[in-house]
Amino acid sequence: MVRNSIFLKNQTYGVNEHGKGSRHLLVENNYFSVGTPNRAGVLLGNESWGFSGPMIIRNNTFEDNDRDIHITQNSYEVRMLDNISRRNGRQFLRASGWAGPDTEPEYYGSMRMTIARNKIYEGKSGLSLGGQGGIYPFGGVRDLAIFENVFQVDSDAIVLNGDSNQTKRFQVWDNTGSSSYKRPDWVSGDYWASNADGASYGSRNDQPWMSEQFAWEAFDRY
Repeated sequence: MVRNSIFLKNQTYGVNEHGKGSRHLLVENNYFSVGTPNRAGVLLGNESWGFSGPMIIRNNTFEDNDRDIHITQNSYEVRMLDNISRRNGRQFLRASGWAGPDTEPEYYGSMRMTIARNKIYEGKSGLSLGGQGGIYPFGGVRDLAIFENVFQVDSDAIVLNGDSNQTKRFQVWDNTGSSSYKRPDWVSGDYWASNADGASYGSRNDQPWMSEQFAWEAFDRY
């Protein structure tokens, strides 16, 4: 748990959870302004095969970071909730796709992300998900829920990389601000609900992994 902390002018990252199979990480109520080129407030990933997650990054303030959150590989079921970002130099979130050696192809890129109610102000861009990177690269991502975010950014609010065979099972609804979204062609199983750009496809489809709390949080008193 990383809570109620301030990260200023770090040499590398504020929080670096780039370990082997880390799980149940909670990062909340922190202030990140690391001010280092090519670094991020929070770095997530897994340098060896094995899922890292689930994780929650909640109610933090990010200011003047190159990237606020960077997921390099193999993180699973990350929830980014109710954060505030100001003046990012590159993205609020950059996450690479992956394809592990023991994973069925249908689940390649399945990062099961929930990105909700974040407010990105005066930023370069919002979300860039998928694209080659990491130890087990894959061009796309699958199983995403992106809703009720504010994107006041100079370029793209949401970019879903990969083609329609690689990026699917995504839901995007009720986001405001920049309406510059990029996504692959439709395939069966996608959901692209009512958005700021006026596009509409399918409807919200709640998934069990979209839960915004861990079970053990009910016992957290401190």
